Amino acid sequence: MKRIMSCLACFLLVACQANPFAAHPTAKEKAASEQAELVKKARQVINQQLHKKEYPFQMMVDPMRGKRRFLGKQAGEDWSLKELPSRELVMQRKEERIYAYHRSKTEVMTTWQAGLVSPRDHLAFVLEMAKSYRKGPSIQVNGQKADVIEVDIDEGKLLDKIKQTLFHDAAIALPDKMKVAYKLAVVRPHRLVRVTLLIQAPDREQVQQLTYEFI
Repeated sequence: MKRIMSCLACFLLVACQANPFAAHPTAKEKAASEQAELVKKARQVINQQLHKKEYPFQMMVDPMRGKRRFLGKQAGEDWSLKELPSRELVMQRKEERIYAYHRSKTEVMTTWQAGLVSPRDHLAFVLEMAKSYRKGPSIQVNGQKADVIEVDIDEGKLLDKIKQTLFHDAAIALPDKMKVAYKLAVVRPHRLVRVTLLIQAPDREQVQQLTYEFI
């Protein structure tokens, strides 16, 4: 009897491993799995960057149109920005205050008034406001091949955030068809090297662009 049971157990084990009729994931299940992996990858690289205590970065405003470039440094939640090529200090955060320097004048703002300035601000914003993730075409970043994850921002959550900033003004509304999205460029092994913010207003063909590169 023991020998029969042993043979039966072996037969069942082999049959399970070699079953040609084993269920395969459907196209919908495969797409859902790939989406879950993409979201996991995006959140992983964002959290890795957020947990770094200190790092330098470059910020470019509409680089395709030859706009301004800045050299920045993130230290915890504090940061500083120097305009290139002069390396003149133009903005910095110290604790809960933002300081903007223009010639001999200094403007002091709260973090709410200044909005999103540093890459840390934007990455935390993406985690909070993301609506959908999708894989974009690969690009080259400083000679390295980078995978791109495109993230659409939830318009409803964004509107709620703006209302909080404006003391819950219920009358405010986002323009129709306004799109806010981010592109995350990731190189192996799972390292975030570039973050690009894209804003397209309904009455403008030109897309406003803000890019951060980690150096």
